[in-house]
Amino acid sequence: IMEEHMGYTQRAMEAGMILLSGLKEDMRGGIFLVRAQNRAEVEDYLRDEPFGKNGIQSYRIIEFKVHYRSEKLSEWPR
Repeated sequence: IMEEHMGYTQRAMEAGMILLSGLKEDMRGGIFLVRAQNRAEVEDYLRDEPFGKNGIQSYRIIEFKVHYRSEKLSEWPR
């Protein structure tokens, strides 16, 4: 399932839907930043996400509007 999850995430990144994705420091879940037109688009994506489909992970969607952004994001460490 991990390989399915990684492939699913990678395809969304290549399509420009996911900007970044990573594990929380305590390894108890992760966070990813998604660009979507609306909440339904995110829900559609999560409906087929392998971890969610297999009962491994649940998701909480938090919507926000960007007011400021740094042009230096590409300089942040991986």
